[in-house]
Amino acid sequence: MMPQKGAVTSLAFSASKQLYKIKTHHSAISIDTFARLTRHVLETSYFALDGKYYKQIKGGAMGSAVTQVLADIYMYEWEKDFLAIQTTEKQLYLRFRDDVFLTTELSHDQIEQRLLFYNDKDTNIKLTYEIGNTANYLDVTILKRTPRPRTTICSTI
Repeated sequence: MMPQKGAVTSLAFSASKQLYKIKTHHSAISIDTFARLTRHVLETSYFALDGKYYKQIKGGAMGSAVTQVLADIYMYEWEKDFLAIQTTEKQLYLRFRDDVFLTTELSHDQIEQRLLFYNDKDTNIKLTYEIGNTANYLDVTILKRTPRPRTTICSTI
C-alpha cells in the first residue's frame, strides 16, 4: 500500500522531470497545484463498509484511476535502480501493478540478499519470490524447458 504523501511526492518529482507545466483542456496548471489537487483527492477519500463510512488514511481507493496511476509512478521511482541492475545483468524484468516477473543467474543466497536489501528500502513494499521450473505471472504459466521455454495460459474460470 503506497503512502499518500510519498505517492504525491513521486508524482511531483516525475512530472518535474517531464514537464514544467501539466496541461489541461482549458489551461495549464503548475506541478505544485497538480500535486496539491492530487493530495486533496487522496486525503478526502472515504469508503462505506457495513453501513459505516471510513476515511481512507493510507493508499488510495481501490479501482480509482488516480490511485492506479500514482501506484505506477510510486513503484517506478522505487524500482529504478533495481531495473538498472537487471538491465546491466542482461536479465528480464517485467511489472504490471504489483506483480513482478524477473530472471536472474544469481544463486539462491544472492537472491535472498538482494530481496532483503530492497524490502528494507521501503516499508510499504514487500517482495516475495518463487524458485522452480514453473513461474506464474498474471494469467501465464512459464515452464522452464531446455532448449526453449514454454508458456501456457491459465484459466481462472
